[in-house]
Amino acid sequence: HIFLITAEGINAENMSLYGYDRKTTPFLDTLSATSLVAQNAFTNSGNTSGSIISILTSKSPIETRVLYPPDILQGDDAFQHLPGILRSNGYYTAQFSLDHYVDAYQLNIRNGFDEANGRSAQGFFIQRLNNWLPANISYFIYDMGYRMIDRLQHIFFIRQMSDPYADVNSPEEYEDLSKLNSVLNLLDSKDQPVFAHVHWMGTHGLQFYPETQVFSAGRSPDFQGDWDTDFYDDSILEFDQAMGEFYAELENRGFADQSILIITSDHGQQWTTDYRLPLLIRFPNGEHHSNLIANTQNMDVIPTILDYLGLDIPPWTNGSSMIDGFPQERPIY
Repeated sequence: HIFLITAEGINAENMSLYGYDRKTTPFLDTLSATSLVAQNAFTNSGNTSGSIISILTSKSPIETRVLYPPDILQGDDAFQHLPGILRSNGYYTAQFSLDHYVDAYQLNIRNGFDEANGRSAQGFFIQRLNNWLPANISYFIYDMGYRMIDRLQHIFFIRQMSDPYADVNSPEEYEDLSKLNSVLNLLDSKDQPVFAHVHWMGTHGLQFYPETQVFSAGRSPDFQGDWDTDFYDDSILEFDQAMGEFYAELENRGFADQSILIITSDHGQQWTTDYRLPLLIRFPNGEHHSNLIANTQNMDVIPTILDYLGLDIPPWTNGSSMIDGFPQERPIY
């Protein structure tokens, strides 16, 4: 199994995993002993959509031209990605992320995910137009149909119509733990290997609302300043605790040493590109554990996974495998 966990806007500098004086990542600190940890990992985009696409395609936003909605993958780029490769090799592929900004179908990832955010590629009949219509036309019909259904359900009081901007700024809409539970439910129900992408939103900001306050103890979340470090650190600690619980469930099911776990972030706090990001990869049985000092980037994730699996790395990838022979000097765009 392969689990790609991308957390929103985490700086490595705020993680004890990377030497921060506050113990914000006690679980990841422990897991790092049997993991590959990139010490100088950087994003390829300061926007979430562009960054996630660069991770899943190993292509630069300069090439795909995807930075922020309504940008979408077009042409061959829509079919060249990690979930598509894994799906063609027998994996069940699923995404539990965020509507609009981090949604495989809305970003036009074709033939990649069996399901994304509660929708099924096979179940949603408009998606079947992919088989016989040009890509841009079928995407237009799909997106139009999706918006119409969303509005009709709202009109007839079936389901509240989503507001992407409100959702991304409403912690009660994040449902981060339910995303992880959905992954565990997949493991319990599928008889094939699973690739799941989870995008964690609790570290988003401008303000943070952690369930448990440690560094911000005694302070009301309603009176925090923008990008308040105490609350931000608490949100990272909460993410770390969730990762610990998720990993414990993998161990209980006997999957911890039959899985690749990738934990990273989309971009730095406040949508920056020059802060180091966390990038930890735990391979089965703790293989390839090391501290990688050379600069790495989001685009290196696909080649690394495919290299470990022994699958061909397509010529359209722009990253490098972090397992062996990693380049020591290169620019990161």
